[in-house]
Amino acid sequence: MDSLEFDRLNLLSEKALRDTATSTELAEFNQLLTIWDTASEVNLFNGKYSPED
Repeated sequence: MDSLEFDRLNLLSEKALRDTATSTELAEFNQLLTIWDTASEVNLFNGKYSPED
């Protein structure tokens, strides 16, 4: 996840918490959150874990 995606994730999370996010923004938030989650798992297990396993 690059810094632009991270910044967008933060913006969308604030909009979601305030109930001002559109359905398109919520879908984008979900995609970015999945990217963030996958990156965290890979970092946690030093690349020895694959979410598909």
